This record gives sequence, C-alpha cells and structure tokens, in this order.
Amino acid sequence: MQCLVDKPSTFLEAAQLVFTMYCCLHIVGEPISIGRLDQLLGPFYSQGGLTMEEAQEVIDCFWIKVGERTLLNSHAAQDKIFPGMCAVPYTSSGNFPQGGCMNQWGQQLTIGGHLPNDELVPTTACNEVSLMCLRAARRLPLNAPCLTLRVHRGISQEVLEEAAKSLLSGGAHPVLLHDDRLVPALQESWRRGTAVRLEDARNYACDGCFEPVFVGGSEFAFATFPLLDVVEMALNQGTLYSQAGPTFLRGSKKSFPSPHASKIKDFHEFQKIFLQHLRLQIPLLVSFLVGGYGNIWKMCPSPLLSVMMKGCIEAGRDHSNGGTEHHDLGFMFVGAANAIDSLYAIKKLVYDPVTALTTLPDLLTCLKCDWGHDMKEYLIDVRAGPGRAEAQATFFRHLRDVAVSFPKFGHGEDEELKELATWMIENVLKILRETFDNAPPGVKEIFERLENEYNLPGRPFGFVALPGIGTFETYVGYGQNSGASADGRRSGQPIASDLSPAPVPQDLPANPDSCDIYRALKCWDLGVINFGLLCGSEVDLMIREDFPLDKLTEFLRRYSDLDGDIGSNVITITCANPETLERASEVTDAYELVRVRQGGWTEFF
Repeated sequence: MQCLVDKPSTFLEAAQLVFTMYCCLHIVGEPISIGRLDQLLGPFYSQGGLTMEEAQEVIDCFWIKVGERTLLNSHAAQDKIFPGMCAVPYTSSGNFPQGGCMNQWGQQLTIGGHLPNDELVPTTACNEVSLMCLRAARRLPLNAPCLTLRVHRGISQEVLEEAAKSLLSGGAHPVLLHDDRLVPALQESWRRGTAVRLEDARNYACDGCFEPVFVGGSEFAFATFPLLDVVEMALNQGTLYSQAGPTFLRGSKKSFPSPHASKIKDFHEFQKIFLQHLRLQIPLLVSFLVGGYGNIWKMCPSPLLSVMMKGCIEAGRDHSNGGTEHHDLGFMFVGAANAIDSLYAIKKLVYDPVTALTTLPDLLTCLKCDWGHDMKEYLIDVRAGPGRAEAQATFFRHLRDVAVSFPKFGHGEDEELKELATWMIENVLKILRETFDNAPPGVKEIFERLENEYNLPGRPFGFVALPGIGTFETYVGYGQNSGASADGRRSGQPIASDLSPAPVPQDLPANPDSCDIYRALKCWDLGVINFGLLCGSEVDLMIREDFPLDKLTEFLRRYSDLDGDIGSNVITITCANPETLERASEVTDAYELVRVRQGGWTEFF
C-alpha cells in the first residue's frame, strides 16, 4: 500500500491513513478525536477518480470501523481504570466515571464550519465529504463516531437537509455548534499567553463531546464544578448539608463560614453571599487544574502525537510539556438550570412579600429533611411528640409542591428567571477571567512558576480559558452527591443535563411537555450564554419520531442564520417518543437500536 512508503494519492488511501493514525494514537494511550474529516479528505475527492457512490462506501466503511469496538452489552463491561489513568485534569485517582462513558474514547468527528483563514469574510468549509458523513450517520445505526456539524449563516441548504434526515433517523447526530458565536468567543479566550489567531479560532474541532479545541495546535484538560454546591454554601454557612448529621454536624466544610440563614435579611444579601463563595471556589478550581500541569509527560510522554502538533518540534517539548502553542482548559459549571431555579425559588418562597411562605432557616431545615421525606432526628424536637414531626413534614411537602409549580428556566420566557440566569452566568465568567488576568495569591504563584518554566522566545506561556456548562453523561452522578435543592428536586436525584431545563423530579409523575421550540429557546438567547460559555452551552432538545422533515429543516435554517431569538451555541436534537423509551425500558432486546443522549454523545439504551 502506498501509505507505507509515501503520502496518500487517492481518497481511499487518505481515509485509510486517517483511520490507521487514529488507531495508532489510541494504542499508545492518546484517545484524541478524529477532527475535521471533511477537510482532511475533501481535496482527495475533488481530484476525481471516484464516483459519489464509491466515495460514500469508503465513508460508510470508515464509520463501521470506528464503531467496531463499541460495547453493545453492558454485562461485558470491564473496569480497566486504575490510579494514574484518565488524567483528564492532569491528575487521576483512578475514579474516573466509567458507567456512562464505556463507549466514549474520543470517537468524535467534526464537519462543516469555515475555512481556517484570516479573511474578513469567512468562507464555508462544507464540501461533498461533509454530505457523505451526514448520510453515513443517517444510514448506519451506530453511536460512534459522534458527528458534529459546525453551522453558520448562509450554510448550504443541502447540508441542512441531510442533517435533518440524519437527526430524524434516531441517533441524535449531528451535534450542532454555531461558528458565528463560537469563533469570535474563541478569539478572545486566551489568558496569559499566546493570542488566538483568527485562522486558529476558525480551525476548531470537538474534543470528546462538544468542547472546541484548536486542530493540531493545542492540548486540552478540563475540570467540573457543581453550581448547586454554591447555593448550598450560601444557605448553610459554607457547608454542604447533603452530608450534615452526626459525623460532620452542619455538613461537609467547603468554604468560609458565612452568616447563618437567620441573619440573611433579603435576597440581595443572599446573592452577595452566593458571590462570596463563588469568588473562593473558582480560584480553587483553577488552582486545582493548572497546579497539575506538567505531571503527565514525565510518566506518559506523547512522542507520536507531539510530532503532529504545531509548535512541539520547534519548542523541542512534548505535547503535554508546553510544546503546543495553546493550552486549552475547560471549566464546566454543571447544574446551571437547577441553580437558577433554586435561586428563583428561594426568592419567591422566602423574600417575595406576595409569595413568601416560610423563613430561610425553615427552608434550610426543609431541604436537610429532603422536603419532609426524611425527617432527621437531630432536627426534630422529640419532646413535642410524633404529631409535631408529621405536621412539619406535611408543611415541608407543601412547600415542595409550591416550589415545583414555579416557572423553570428553559420552559418559557419568564423575565425574572432570565435576569437571574444572566446575573449568575455573568458573574461566573467575570470571576473566572479575573482569576487569570488578576490572579489571587496562590494561583498567581502557580502561573508564575509555569511561565518561568515554559516561556519561550516570542512565545509566552499561558492558557486558553474555556468556560462552559457540561454535565456530559454524569447528570445522574452529580445529583447523587447533591442534597435536596430549592427548585423541588429531592436529595440524590439527577440534575439538569448540560444547560437544558431541569427534569421533572423522578418521584413525581412524568410530564412530557411539548412546547414552541422558538419560544423556549428565547431563554438561552443571552449574550453571556451565546458568546460567554465558549466551551459549550449545550441545550438538549427532543422531538417525536413523526416530526416533519420540512419543519426540522426550517428550524436548522433559522438557527444557522440566527433568524429570531434562538439562543445557545451548541444544540443537540434527539428523535424519540417517550413511549418508545418507556417500552424499551421494559423489553430492551426489542429496541436494540434505540439510542439516548449522553451529554456530548449518544449511547445504546
């Protein structure tokens, strides 16, 4: 084969080389994504020699090979992770969540978008291979590779039609990222280092889920932080009441001892305390992530990957040892919708003179008692008899009914909710930027140490800070570790997936809610979301299996052209009826092709 001795000269050889290198990287422990396949293979198709049908068969075979090692039976799962492995945040205890991501090892493939140049007017990068990838995703009922389509104003109607057909096939592919929002945000993302050029910002692909990274020019690490924890800290003097009791008393200590709930006189003061905890937690998150930089290459260098990354050979450094031009850090703030809804509920239940039903100390007791479903012995006056405890529990359950009935972020156009969302996300972004640009003591010393070690002539060392909202597959796991929240969610129940609306609490009847998608997406049409959450503000939508093709194509057209108040820079669309999922949970083998959204990718049900 020519690829053994020379560069590829045909479409088939080029596809084989991409797949071979992809496998080689995985063999040596580098599970990186495939990148922009249409840009890699497009020139080989345009030179001729193959019919469309022949080229499509090559792409179909590529799809099958990438999905070949997908685990189809969860009973065959093996725990192969040990301390030191899966060091996504530059460190690893070995406790990387595996249950929901057994089939996620970077099989991400990106198409579309703009050409990587610095021209004032961008040029679409969509080509015939883009269409072939969309057709392969539609025709082959696989969960790998995970396909992402970068949309933009004026994108080809043919591309959108093929994307709509693919989505209606049931695989939730492609994920939709919007260039007109992400590219300018990526250009402004650099902190303390080399500026991001326009051509680099236009040349991004998804990492493992939907996080944008610069193709061939960056390394990537990320860490997560639950925003619901900050609500708990503000309520409970800097502690997490999910662990309150005889061992930790007030709860697990995570922050400074802020004022007792009885001392917080109004909602403005509560917001102020919330921000004080946030100002402590975000620098701790940053120091945790950047403090581990340089750990990996000493134990697990990347010689094969490094020779393919811009800057590594010139710097004489490994990919994970300051070799690349850019060092991307993703900061995923999870549970955003639950935090917004909880702040709203606290305001309405405690501080609004029209709707208030309780005091903040009593609401805190209510949440510690899981809305009256788990009355804690240490919170009950046993001398008052069992009737008093039951009366309290009844009142707490009534409070929950009211909290559940409140408007929720993502379900309409409630202005108070949008104001709270803007306030919270705006402050998250502001504090993160300040942590890099005007680093507090402790963080500053880490930055200075790294800069002294990795600065090169003409290439200062620094990071690209990418804030986002991404639970990925762990929206169940994050909820398990979180106490009851003021939005009506019970202790241990799942939180919202990514930046989607919070789900109906699991112990309440399911309430499938059909709504006007254009009206609902106005909730996310905020500058802080569209341009601020540049590591992704994924909104997960679901449509029925009989959804009209023309209506879906129209939606994709309007979202691509930003026609109307359609928010977010990342959208996923899953095609499945609730009845199908309900039946599949009862007779799994009869629905073996049903796939469900797992944050940034899909998985067989």
